[in-house]
Amino acid sequence: MEHCMRSTRPLRAAAGFYLGVMVFGLLLSTLGCGNSTSSSTATSGGSTNPEVQPEVRPTRKRPRTAAKKAAADPQLPPLSEALRASSDDGHGDRDDLPAAPDVAPHPRQEQRTSLGDLLGEQPTHTFQEIDDQHLAAAGIRKIEGEYLTLYTDLPPQSEVDELPRVFDLAVGQWADYFHLDQKKWNDWRMIGFLMQEENRFRGAGVRPAYVPSFTTGYNHGKRLWLFEQPSAYYRRHLLLHEGVHGFMHTLLGNVGPPWYAEGIAERLATHRWRDGELQTSYVPRDKKETPMWGRVKIVRDAYAANRAMRLDRVMHYGPQAHLQVEPYGWCWTAAMFFDQHPLSRDAFRKLGEKVNLPESAFASEFRAALNGAWPRLIEDWQILVADFDYGYDVRRASVVHAESVAQVGETGVACTIQSDRGWQSSGYLLRAGESYRISAQGRYSLGKMTVKHVVKQKGGDLQEPKTWWCEPGGVTVRYHRGAPLGILTISLRPPHELSANDVSALLQDKVIGLQQALRPNRDGVLYLRINEAAAGLHDNEGELQIMIEKL
Repeated sequence: MEHCMRSTRPLRAAAGFYLGVMVFGLLLSTLGCGNSTSSSTATSGGSTNPEVQPEVRPTRKRPRTAAKKAAADPQLPPLSEALRASSDDGHGDRDDLPAAPDVAPHPRQEQRTSLGDLLGEQPTHTFQEIDDQHLAAAGIRKIEGEYLTLYTDLPPQSEVDELPRVFDLAVGQWADYFHLDQKKWNDWRMIGFLMQEENRFRGAGVRPAYVPSFTTGYNHGKRLWLFEQPSAYYRRHLLLHEGVHGFMHTLLGNVGPPWYAEGIAERLATHRWRDGELQTSYVPRDKKETPMWGRVKIVRDAYAANRAMRLDRVMHYGPQAHLQVEPYGWCWTAAMFFDQHPLSRDAFRKLGEKVNLPESAFASEFRAALNGAWPRLIEDWQILVADFDYGYDVRRASVVHAESVAQVGETGVACTIQSDRGWQSSGYLLRAGESYRISAQGRYSLGKMTVKHVVKQKGGDLQEPKTWWCEPGGVTVRYHRGAPLGILTISLRPPHELSANDVSALLQDKVIGLQQALRPNRDGVLYLRINEAAAGLHDNEGELQIMIEKL
């Protein structure tokens, strides 16, 4: 494209040149899921809504690609070696990760650019009527559902034949999420093509040449295409992801800016399918639940390599960003974070009503609806990125701040913290240069753990859950972040909100246990938590009584 733009062809050839650009743009390949041009920007894949045409925007030459811009942005610092140290914490082994992300392979990856950058909008196409007998003769069978008709060249097997049923269950959950009246979507349906041999579908006329090349999945209005995937989970995930795009385009009118379009599609497609029951908007608790998905690993690997994304940078992904796999991990994480955080959940869930706004208006209305919570969201995002893992509980891990801060009196002060929450403010300021003693007591449970014991009357071993009791000194049979699980830790945080470029002091903590003296070298509000992964907080019970004394 740069060579063409520098061309010195005569003016009389300009018309032919721009026609060539338009044809070339339509044939450009797209990565991963297809996501159409929105009302304000074109996203990296390629779904379009034939019923709602996007706003025409002039093409502008970009000095840097989205990938280069992201690489140049300030990054979060890594944890200290003590905090980064991994042990068997029961929620995943950071030292045993494969070298490459466990995402679906992309054998068809090609050179691409954004269609929106070239054309501003895609033309509307009318798809030909499908002849089931013609497809059957070509080796393509039909699987019928209430909201999805799926055509595939894969042989009959339960994990393929159940896909329309999975899709049908998801549609109702998507409608609930976006608060759509059932009359609006009751007769809605999509047509999908699950392809093992793409040329078979081309020959049958249901893989149109004007649909750009893609590597995993693509959506256009009420039709979607996806290639066969190496895991049943990722095949379902990809079908639901493209289904979300089609659902939003045809029923909401658009999909919003790139970070939201891909983030919400990932959020509503990440699922649990067990015994015929579907749960969307699911946060996987173990990587074994989601083979070939790999979004958690993307974030963890980026943090370990000092390439973590700031929250505002994720929200500024451009239309070309999703030519790569990594932005899907960050956009899913951001959508999951906003959708679960108590300070942003309500505002985020109303964004489906704003997908037709220009990107700048979409962003400003979201920030305004957060009602001043942005600094605290920035801090909680940093904490999430630094300690991310499967099953991360955004709500319980969000920092609990005190409404006011007091001084520590001469006779000492007391406070209480809960074992099922992350960082919690004591409400007391510790002064630089003064000496204090922090002591703790209390008995709390770290949930249930299964232990094996002998039941003599049955003559064998029996698995039975037992309550795992703990005190502020922690339990040394299991470690997390290099310290005993459940041990009391503290951090001193400045008594003001973070600015955009600040790094939270809560990323660094100190192990206290039952009792310890300390002499701060700067003023800070005392925050406390037990040493437990965010994924393990949900089944904890009990509290700790903390005493803060001047020495």
